[in-house]
Formats: sequence, C-alpha cells, structure tokens
Amino acid sequence: MIGERGKEIGQRASHLRRAGVGWDMIRLLLFLVVLLLLPMARAAAAPEDGYLVLTREEMTVCPASSLEIGDADFEAAACEQMNAWDMDPQGHVIWVRTEFEVPAGYTEAAAPLGLFLSIKASSEVWLNGAPLGQNGMPGLSASTEVAGRQDAVFFIPPGALRTGQNELVFLMSGHHSLIRLAHPLHVAGIAPYGPPRFRMISKYWLSLLTFGLFLAGFLYFGSFAALGQDRLGSLILAAASVAAGGQLLSEVSRGLWSYPYWFQDVRLVLLLFFAGSFGLAMLAHTAHRFAVPRRGWIIAGTVVLTLLMIIYAGGFDRKTMLAIMTPCLGAAVMAGMAAFRGDREARYHLAAFLSFLVLVVVAPFIFLDIGFYFLVAGLLGFLFLVQARAYRAISLEQQETERRRHKLEQALKEREQTEAASITIRSNGRMQKVKAAEIASASGAGDYVELHLTSGDEMLHSATLNALEAELPGQFLRVHRSHIVNTHLISELRRLPSGTGELVLSSGHQVPVSKRIMPRVREALDAV
Repeated sequence: MIGERGKEIGQRASHLRRAGVGWDMIRLLLFLVVLLLLPMARAAAAPEDGYLVLTREEMTVCPASSLEIGDADFEAAACEQMNAWDMDPQGHVIWVRTEFEVPAGYTEAAAPLGLFLSIKASSEVWLNGAPLGQNGMPGLSASTEVAGRQDAVFFIPPGALRTGQNELVFLMSGHHSLIRLAHPLHVAGIAPYGPPRFRMISKYWLSLLTFGLFLAGFLYFGSFAALGQDRLGSLILAAASVAAGGQLLSEVSRGLWSYPYWFQDVRLVLLLFFAGSFGLAMLAHTAHRFAVPRRGWIIAGTVVLTLLMIIYAGGFDRKTMLAIMTPCLGAAVMAGMAAFRGDREARYHLAAFLSFLVLVVVAPFIFLDIGFYFLVAGLLGFLFLVQARAYRAISLEQQETERRRHKLEQALKEREQTEAASITIRSNGRMQKVKAAEIASASGAGDYVELHLTSGDEMLHSATLNALEAELPGQFLRVHRSHIVNTHLISELRRLPSGTGELVLSSGHQVPVSKRIMPRVREALDAV
C-alpha cells in the first residue's frame, strides 16, 4: 500500500518535471550545507581560551562511610587511583582527591574564576583545604541526599588558587540516578566565573536556528495531512519534523534550564527516542516513496538491527548516533535499489542519505552537539523540496482534471440544451417543429435556408441564415458566410491548397470553410 501510493506520486511528479524547484537547485543547497558545516565543526573543536582542564589528572577515589572531611582517608586500602572519566558516584557516596598545576600568571586574571563541574551527582568541594561550596547536599542514602544540579559552578575566592601545585577534594553522591552511565563525569575545569548554562547555550545557540525549519515542516506537512493530500507521506514528514525538533530541544535544554542531575538520564532517553523516531521516519518515507522488491523484509531487518544497536552499543552518544544512522542506511539501500532500476529521483535520495551518513561518521561527536542539526535540517530541507515538488505536480494534474471535468459538464449541458431546443420551420405556408440536434448543417439561399438533417432529409426554411443563426444553440458555428454546422457532428477538418477548408460531418455532408474563419473553427473543434 505504501509503495503503490509512493509510486503513484513519483509518476505524477515525473510527468510534470517543470513544476517546483529544479534538481540543480537542490544539489546546490546540499553543497552549501556541507560547506557551512565544515567550518562550524572546526570551530567547535577549537579549545576555549582561559580554560584549565582538570579531567586529565589522576584521581584518588575512596568509598565514603562518613561525610566529614576530617574522616576522609586517601591512604586507605579501599582507595583506587583512576582516570577522572572513570570515577563513578552513581548509587553510592565517594571521596575524590586530585592535584593539579596552575601555570604562572593564571591567577592574576582580572575576571573572577570558578570551578566548573558537570557530573551526575550532588557534591561538596574543598580547594587547598578550604571549602568552596556545595551543589545540592551529598548523603549516605537517597533519603539524606539533596540532588544537586547537573552543571554546577563554585566561586573561587581571590587568593584561594595559587601558582604551582593545588589540591581539590570532592565529596560526591549519586543516589538519585535513574540510569547507570559508564562515564557520569562530563566537565571538570577552572575558567572565568559565570552561570554554567550560559557556557552551554553558547555552544548550542547556532543549532536553535534550525528549529524554525523543523517547526515550519511540521505545520506545512501537518496541514497537508489534515487536508488529505498524500496523508501518509505528509504524516511521515510531519513526524520527522517533530522528532528533529524534539531532539534539538532535548539537546539545548541543558543550556536553557539548570536541571537536577537525575534529569540528565531523562534527557538522554529523550534524545535517543527522538533520534530513533527521526531515523525510522526516514526509513518509512523512503519505503513510501519507492516501491522496491522485498521492501517489507528490508524494513523489518532495519528495525531489528536498529534495536540491537541501541541495546548493545556502549554510551548514549553512540546509541543516539546509531539510532539515526541505521534506519538511514536502510533508507539508502531502498533508494539505491530504486535508482538501480532507473528511477532518477531515487538517485538524489541515495546521494542525500549517503552524504548524511558520511558526514556523521567523519565527525560524530561534533555533529551530535552543533553541526548535526544543520545536517538534519539539510536532509529534511531536501526531502521537503522533493515532496513540495510532488505536491505541485499533483496540484497541476488536479487542475487539469478539473478543467476537463468542467469542459465535459459544459458539453453535456450544451448537448442537453440542444436536445431540448427546437426550431420552427416555415415552408410553403406550413409550420413544423424540428429538434436542433437533428440539424446537421444549414446553407443560405437568399431569403431561404436549406436545412440538412441527420436523417439525410433536406428542408427549406423561410428565413435568412442570420435569423436562423440567432435561434440555434451554442454548438452551431458559422463556418462560411453561407453555411452553419452542428459542431457535435464534425468528423474531420480538411485544409485545402487554396487556404480554405472543408468539414466532413458524421451525416456524410461536406461543408466548405472560409479561409478567414479557419482559426475559429480549429478553436471550436479543440473545445469540443
């Protein structure tokens, strides 16, 4: 059902290639999207000035049985040395100690400094033995813990940070975690003080520009679905727009709202859900548009493979990427099969999906934050243009159908009027009613008109040809100064070498056509 409807739309679009935006323009737009993404990715990868990274340092991590700093024993046998990324406060409470070097001149910066910490835990921090503050309140259990923010900043008083070696001690607990992440730490570093969400939104704000396209796509295709214009295809693209917009809002929520750390799990699940929904929408759209062999098996196999990727891939970033890439790969397979069978439009779909997949593979984590949404916008923009082009083709075809319907109704109306109309014939003192539909042609002969009937009979009418023309219905046409014909009975128009013409009627009569009236006769025949 999906494939048949898609094939029908594709055939309609191919009949009217002049409608909508040309393919050269679509290719140019895709090329410009790629050009825009590359410098953005490069900018995203550049290090931030004035940022002192702490995640490169080794950490001493110890289980905590007390919340008092004096009870922390970093020499205990249960303590471990580990990379910062491997420490895990989820579901329990830990003490963490690290030492780091501050370069000369760093502490002389005019702007106040802050310790930025993004981790799924409540925390309390000491710098060089002095307390810096709390984010929530760590506890030995969920009932005693107050969940802190996912992204926190601790103000560093002037003089607290010194050139050379410094020591940081953290007390962390993550009893309110909903999902256990392999690496709960995201950020640990020192930089000029400011709200953490401002730093986040500065990373995300460019991506928000694409939300307008996603919203417009939802409204545009949602309205088409409501009106019944390719309802299934419109619903699929409207759903894809909602999924892309939902994923974007879930991504940037970290910069719009300083949420508690447990909501990070909700955010990651939403990102995964919307990513998978977008990928499956791309798969459904391609299946709807191109009828290829074993389409059902390809869809089923792609869905199963996507679920396996989500279940077994490590890390939510990788799960989210694969939730989009796997269905898009299935869509590329179907588009490739249709292209191999000679569908020109499928070639462009194949190129779009392959370009999308290659760019995500080249810079996966950069694109998940910033450029990814421009890439999605480019892919959706391409599909929007293609679908709008198909709608335009369908609209033109519907207009042509409506024109033909109106023309047929007009012809039927005229036929009914003709069949109902009758002419009073006066001849030799007698008056006789003759149906107009029975008159094949009329020829003027002075004050008389010779009528040729469809039955083959002929009659004389005591009137001028001009008077008779005024009485006859609209399908009668003056083709010569001396002849009128019933256009419904015309079988053939012949053009003579002299420039005049000759009409052959279904009754067998032949009627001359003057050279001056030939264009009008052709127009009348085209309208019949």
